Amino acid sequence: MIRNPYELLDISIYISPAELDEAHAADTKKPRRVLLSSIHTAKGFFQGRIYGLDQGVKESIRDGIKNGKAIDPIVVFGSAEHPVVVDGHHRFEVFREKHGSDPSFKIDVQWIKGDFTDAQRKSFSANQATTKSLSTKDRMQHAWRTICLQAALGKLFNDDNYGNYTAKVKEHEQLFGVGNRSTKSIRGQMRRLLEHLENDSKALQKELSSTLNGLSDAQWPGGVKYAVDRFILGEDPSVKLDDHEEDNQLKIMKERLFKAMHPEWRSNIHNAENLNAANLSLLSNYAKQDLYEQLRWELDEDFMRDVDNEVEELRETERQDEERSFKVHGF
Repeated sequence: MIRNPYELLDISIYISPAELDEAHAADTKKPRRVLLSSIHTAKGFFQGRIYGLDQGVKESIRDGIKNGKAIDPIVVFGSAEHPVVVDGHHRFEVFREKHGSDPSFKIDVQWIKGDFTDAQRKSFSANQATTKSLSTKDRMQHAWRTICLQAALGKLFNDDNYGNYTAKVKEHEQLFGVGNRSTKSIRGQMRRLLEHLENDSKALQKELSSTLNGLSDAQWPGGVKYAVDRFILGEDPSVKLDDHEEDNQLKIMKERLFKAMHPEWRSNIHNAENLNAANLSLLSNYAKQDLYEQLRWELDEDFMRDVDNEVEELRETERQDEERSFKVHGF
């Protein structure tokens, strides 16, 4: 058992959000400069990048320091003795590379005003900047992780035994930076758990700290649904969806998506650049998320309105074909 979790650089698996919250509230000292060696990360709470930090961003920071440019303070949360990075993981890593061997080196920090939930909001909003925006997969995974943490803290649902969320869909949609349909899907998986527990939010908190303590790390969407299904069936929920199974799902989604796209869209000069970027993104090794939502994020609104109309027309045509087939064949 680790007696002092702060001896480690990343502490997210050794300390709870509630403990961080308590440390932040109890410590009224909020120095503007702190020792670099005292800072820690909690990437399970405040860093949404699944595949690590962006080397291009780090190189840009190195160049800025070399050329004497002012570097924004790192945003932190927690106690003055052990601040935790909320935003500024790239800057923190660069400073560690350059000054990590100097125990007296200090850096500028900015403290979160509020609680753990406010810190998470800051983590999301700060990463919407163009130069360091999260990928769609990262946003979806980070959104699911946040939903789990809020539920574990008892801040996701109203304590009314009706299963009502404390935040509206639109609020979560804006916070996570994902589409309406994806936001509802993420919230829906957690609601399934709550309904299974008879809308008892306290019971949900208890399960998330015991049987379901690894649920926030389940891969969205397949791994999450698989784990939730198994828990509801009374089986071990820790088994994750195999990547091969998810790859097959992606293949099916991609085929359906391209069938729904009108060929003339590809010849539209106005949309050519955005469409090419979306296609490249869809073909990347890390594009393991709802592909339709990724297109919605990549393309402009006018183009996506055409996509929506075309998909709706396709669905209506399929519905009419089914009706005609039933009238002719009786099945």
